[in-house]
Amino acid sequence: MVVDTLVETFGPFLIPATVFVVGVIGYGILIVLTRYGLLPGRSHSNGGND
Repeated sequence: MVVDTLVETFGPFLIPATVFVVGVIGYGILIVLTRYGLLPGRSHSNGGND
């Protein structure tokens, strides 16, 4: 019901906008986890291969 109303209101723009928002939220979660040390961050000791 709610999804049908949203699709009727916003049309085909709803799908890419939703994917973008989910991606931004996921990226933010990865940044937070990396800052708290729960995920490995980028290391500058990788032999110069970026």
